[in-house]
Amino acid sequence: MNLKDFKAKALQNQKIRKEFERYDLAFEIGQMVLEARLFKGVTQQKLAGKLGTQQPSIARLENGQSLPSLTFLEKVARALGTYLLAPKFAFLEKPASQNSSKIKTMVITVMPSIKTETVTPSWLEAKSPAFSSSFLNLQSL
Repeated sequence: MNLKDFKAKALQNQKIRKEFERYDLAFEIGQMVLEARLFKGVTQQKLAGKLGTQQPSIARLENGQSLPSLTFLEKVARALGTYLLAPKFAFLEKPASQNSSKIKTMVITVMPSIKTETVTPSWLEAKSPAFSSSFLNLQSL
């Protein structure tokens, strides 16, 4: 059995899949912290000092051995002189055409006296200007 087959078989187990997905996110975040730290020219020791923690904690974070809280990541960002961007759900990363039919179903009529209007939120326009989606826009009569 090759590695690809082993991984596919192992991920059929719910416990293994959950741990794999958690670790994968921790690894990606760790790589992000590592890249940001190196870009800013800061050592693990210096970053740890700014955060009031020890260097091994930064090493574990960068190696993906721990999943930090958003609060801790905000502290890391401030210590590196930057800020965090909001995380995204993976299904929203699909091409806009794949999401449009699901998002369009979000329009509902609550009461006949409420007018609805088609709007495209800025976060969708940024993904694809041609993406048209419908959302409920409450307006007073």
